[in-house]
Amino acid sequence: MINHYTTSVFRYCPNCGLQNGRAETEKLFTCPDCDFRFYANPASAVGGILRNSAGEILLVRRVKDPAKGKLNTPGGFVDPYESAEEGLVREIWEEVAMKVTGLTFLASFPNIYTYRSVTYHTTDMFFFCDIAEAPEFVPNEEVAEILFVPPTAIDFDELAFESTKQAFREYLRMLG
Repeated sequence: MINHYTTSVFRYCPNCGLQNGRAETEKLFTCPDCDFRFYANPASAVGGILRNSAGEILLVRRVKDPAKGKLNTPGGFVDPYESAEEGLVREIWEEVAMKVTGLTFLASFPNIYTYRSVTYHTTDMFFFCDIAEAPEFVPNEEVAEILFVPPTAIDFDELAFESTKQAFREYLRMLG
């Protein structure tokens, strides 16, 4: 089934500027005039389930849309030339000023992330690790506040993304 994702992104060919391009498949846009091809592959994103010594999970309250005001794990998009782990370490530092090591992969889930009228399909990779007590948090351009919550007390209705909900379901299943 073609969902026309590629034609909703492109009205004109980004290479030659003509309007003859079309969605060949759900993820492939082609232009018959210049033979341009664009594959709409998912972007890589990461999230960290950070546990303190009491077993509580660190959650961040988002400052910006999408899902402004909702809770999420620290994380974000992986930059070019970064591994998923490197991207997560960087994102955690940028968002909550914590250095982490010893990340363990939990699971990955597809997600849809709409920002400024552009829909990004992502593959969200989740990792977990133990952390020392968090330093004093200072709100910033991405995070309004941090909370430490027992895993069984997480309010799934307050979580920002479906992929985050799936990650916490998997994490709770893993805990037994």
